[in-house]
Amino acid sequence: MELSLDEVEVEVSGRSGRLYEVEVEVKNSGAEEDLKALAEVLQGFNADTEKTSKLERALDLTNSPEPPPVDPGRQEKKRGAPKRNVRLKAGESMRKAGVKSLRFHYARLLKSESGTRKGKNIESLHRMRVATRRLRSILKSFGPHLPKKEVSTLSRELKEATRLLGRVRDFDVLLNHLRSYLRSLPKPGRKHLDPLRKSWEEPRDKARKELMAYFDGKRYKALNRACERLIERGSSSEKTTGRKGPSPVKLVRHAVPRLLWKKYENVRCYETVLEGAAVDVYHQLRIECKRFRYTLELFWDVLGETGEGLVEIVTAAQEHLGQLQDADVAIGFIEALLKRQSPKASGKPLSAESRDAIRGYLCERKAKQEHQIQTFPGVWSRLVESRFAEELARVLGAL
Repeated sequence: MELSLDEVEVEVSGRSGRLYEVEVEVKNSGAEEDLKALAEVLQGFNADTEKTSKLERALDLTNSPEPPPVDPGRQEKKRGAPKRNVRLKAGESMRKAGVKSLRFHYARLLKSESGTRKGKNIESLHRMRVATRRLRSILKSFGPHLPKKEVSTLSRELKEATRLLGRVRDFDVLLNHLRSYLRSLPKPGRKHLDPLRKSWEEPRDKARKELMAYFDGKRYKALNRACERLIERGSSSEKTTGRKGPSPVKLVRHAVPRLLWKKYENVRCYETVLEGAAVDVYHQLRIECKRFRYTLELFWDVLGETGEGLVEIVTAAQEHLGQLQDADVAIGFIEALLKRQSPKASGKPLSAESRDAIRGYLCERKAKQEHQIQTFPGVWSRLVESRFAEELARVLGAL
């Protein structure tokens, strides 16, 4: 008989699911008794005989009110912009809006610190890392309207915090996906992936120790002082008069159009290089999508419901590319481990069972990477179609 492992992708009302099945075809020399014997063996792997075709099951999923089975990898929760507690107004100055945004996201950073220190919930660290990124985005958008010295100091300190938080977060994502993958395997086979798990847990623990030392050290205190100092200095009155009379004050509605069109320009230009692009190009595009998203979300309050729709489209592209990047990072680490612990390398080599199990996981990660590349055009089209630009122009024109 001939066996093949099929990976089936299903999309239902915007939800995606993935099915795996072993397909068996009896050759001329085979018999029905052979199928029965194989079925008994596969039951040990929690595999059941399927009596319907892939098309029938896809149609069943389409007609079912229940969501399709989910990808066992990293599942992105639906994350919109932060709650609208900043309450920016189109008619207030950029300086005042910047201080309000700083105060709000700095409070979110401090709120996540306790959970990050405890380390019981990886989402606490993720929220803190996002807070540092949003603060950096605020400095880029509002920086020209705030005290320069304080902006420069805070920018430097935030960069270090983001780096240390990101190092731990990267290994959290790797381990989280690996744990999900392990749950899809028969229990007897899970132990063969222990070398891979340990190769990620050790640097993750080291990165976490470095982060804890940072929290208890001078640099984190410097970050807090810099942020508090910038909020204090930025809250002082703006100069409204100069030598030649009244000085113009740039309002939110004056600055937002240029800021958003520039970010969108940085995203759109990638349509010239995406065909046949290397994974690194997709990674850079993901960064530009994230910057565009964060800038949109900074001004969520003044963009209204149309802004929500634009954020949703940009977020979908960013998260799609994020899963592509997650797979690429895992592939790099796995290939390095296989090379480092090969039979010809110095040190203790991997067992044959572990090597096969790790190669199997490598294949899954490569398949995910290829899937994200192949399906990206559908996500990308919503971002670059004329309707997106028209909606952006309309909401900015209304300011």
